[in-house]
Amino acid sequence: MLMYADLITTVSNPILQGFSESVPPDSSHRPLFAEIRNGYDFDIATTAQKNDVFTITYTGTFYANIKPYTFFKALRIFLEDKPDANVRVNLVGVGNSIIIPEYLTNVVFPSAKISHEKTLFEMQKSDCLLLILPKQKRKGVYSGKLFEYLGCHKHILAVVDPEDVAAQLIKQCNAGYVADFDDINAIKQGLEAIYALWLNNQHLEMNEQLIQAHHRKKQVKKLNDLILSTFYMHNT
Repeated sequence: MLMYADLITTVSNPILQGFSESVPPDSSHRPLFAEIRNGYDFDIATTAQKNDVFTITYTGTFYANIKPYTFFKALRIFLEDKPDANVRVNLVGVGNSIIIPEYLTNVVFPSAKISHEKTLFEMQKSDCLLLILPKQKRKGVYSGKLFEYLGCHKHILAVVDPEDVAAQLIKQCNAGYVADFDDINAIKQGLEAIYALWLNNQHLEMNEQLIQAHHRKKQVKKLNDLILSTFYMHNT
């Protein structure tokens, strides 16, 4: 059915490539393929706010194999190495979907689902935003929350596939640190790096231009321009 379309869009190039390859090369009609990413739809001024307690926030739910247990193991080792570290992890919106290990019950605090507006506020007042995405066979998964994390201009600790698009975008934006989902030592090193930035009142110099390009109004304009150009191309 794709060969009958004039314009095909999806959220990442790896997925788009799969669609492109499904159209026979000898097809008499080949659609235009375009990547239109998700984005954030708010404007938050960059801030250097620092909490008295190093505050890590995860937002959303845990489901299927998206679970924080490798992060928990890394956090435990981090705290054993730095017994004086004052750390708080807020799991916003997860409810009782996971079991908090006993050794972290005074550090990790799950909470029930809250409004989107309040969730953004929790992100903004954090020192570090936690992204968890295990490896998948299909490449091209960003997670919608990544774009909101970028919009908040807070350091991101990404426990993800280092070879997939989420890791690539974080590196391009210089927005934080990437650690393989299964690599506990790498997760710990990412924690140490962001904690050191917090401790020393430092902030990564993020790629502001690239972050702003992911405001939803920019992605919508890109889509609108593509629709108009495709329409005029077929009606002139």
